[in-house]
Amino acid sequence: MNTLKSVFSKIAEDKTELAKHEVELGLIDDLKKYTQGLSKYESEGLGLKTKGERLQKELRDIRSALVKWSQVGESLSKDLLNDLGKFEQAAKVVGLNPKDSKEYNDALNTYKALTELSKAWIRVRENLGEI
Repeated sequence: MNTLKSVFSKIAEDKTELAKHEVELGLIDDLKKYTQGLSKYESEGLGLKTKGERLQKELRDIRSALVKWSQVGESLSKDLLNDLGKFEQAAKVVGLNPKDSKEYNDALNTYKALTELSKAWIRVRENLGEI
C-alpha cells in the first residue's frame, strides 16, 4: 500500500510540475506576442506620423495660397474701385448719373463682393489654425 501511495504521490508531483511548466510556457508565449507586435506597432505609428507631416505641409500650402488669393482679391478690388472712379468722372463730364448705368451698378456690386470674399479667405485661413 505504501508503494501505491508513493506512486500516486510521485504522479501528483509530476502533474503539478507539468502544470507549472505549462503556465510558464503560456506566459512566455504571451510575452513573445508583445515583442512580435512591436514591429507592427512601430510601423503603423511611423505611417501615421508620415501622413500627419504630409497633411501639415498641405495645410501650410493651403494657408499660404489663401493669403495670396486674398491679396489677388484686394488688388482686383483696388483696380475696380479706381475704374469706378474714372467712370464716375467721365459720366459727370457728359452730364450722366453713373448710378443710372447697369454696368456701373454691376461693377459696384462686384467690388463689394470682391472685398467681402477677400476678407472671407483670410478668415478661412485663420480658422485653419497655426501649423
